[in-house]
Amino acid sequence: MKLRILYILVFNLVCLIHVSGNNDNIPDLDSAMHYVNDKNYIEAVVHCSQLIAEGYEMDDLYFIRGFAYYKLSRYEDALADFSRTIKLNENYIQAYIYRGKTRQKLNQFIGAMVDFREANSRDPYKTTAEVLKSFVVSIFSKK
Repeated sequence: MKLRILYILVFNLVCLIHVSGNNDNIPDLDSAMHYVNDKNYIEAVVHCSQLIAEGYEMDDLYFIRGFAYYKLSRYEDALADFSRTIKLNENYIQAYIYRGKTRQKLNQFIGAMVDFREANSRDPYKTTAEVLKSFVVSIFSKK
């Protein structure tokens, strides 16, 4: 339980740090993040899709929707959204990391290694922290 709360807090912190400087003019981006925090991933996908359909072509929308797809095990959709996030912002480290994780789920191990290496080359501290967090989460979730 404590680990889940920590995971949610870290995810929110990463998103808030990234969102705070880039996309202040997107209406209701916080709602999408709330849906993710509440594990209402379907609603997060719907909400982000509506904003994208309205013409908001922003990296955070694609990342949040990709994360929701990832949690729903819709890996092909997640891969497309993380790739779009990177196309919109090549410095979006979390998108490289989650695209790598998605590629692992799709058994695209070489592509996953390329993504992890790219994330690491852009920000080794954040990438290492994310990989270690994933490792710790996987250890505790097996109990």
